[in-house]
Amino acid sequence: NAEYMGKKVLEHLFGMKQVLFIRHGQALHNATHDNTIRDPPLTDVGFEQAAETAKTQFVQDFLSRPDLLFLTSPMTRTVQTALKIIETAQKNIQIIAHHDLQEIQTEPSNTGSDVEVLTNQFPSIDFSLVPSQWYIKANPWAGKGPDELGQVALRERIRRFASWVSEQQKSNIIPYKCLYTNTNTHKYTHK
Repeated sequence: NAEYMGKKVLEHLFGMKQVLFIRHGQALHNATHDNTIRDPPLTDVGFEQAAETAKTQFVQDFLSRPDLLFLTSPMTRTVQTALKIIETAQKNIQIIAHHDLQEIQTEPSNTGSDVEVLTNQFPSIDFSLVPSQWYIKANPWAGKGPDELGQVALRERIRRFASWVSEQQKSNIIPYKCLYTNTNTHKYTHK
């Protein structure tokens, strides 16, 4: 199954890191079933979901670790989720946007905004790793679902992201918008 294979890939690629994956809260396109909305924000329900996630003991414990690397996709909904979790948990943690955590689909709802717009909208987020036209769905970020080219592009993104993570000094990592699963919260310990 895809989730099991994804875990094995991450175990191999991340090395001795603890990675907590948290999916974003409900966004406008989820609530309205309208994928024509570009880079949709969270709904009120999405903000409530992020706040509830932050209140769980598991997430509180993870956020309390001293060597934490907190990552997010540059998508508006994931940035808002990350910020709400930090705010609710009353933590002062730097959040870094990483373009390889973005969606692979090409619908407007899965297409992000320009880095300059995001930087102005979310000045506390570090967007320095995000290329200027990261939201353009052309290789190496393109993915067309289950077809071979899309899977190759997705595997390359996972490899590239895992390689980047393994080079970081931090050993506890929270990336928002997991590359291969749509479940709410997962914790993986890799050796």
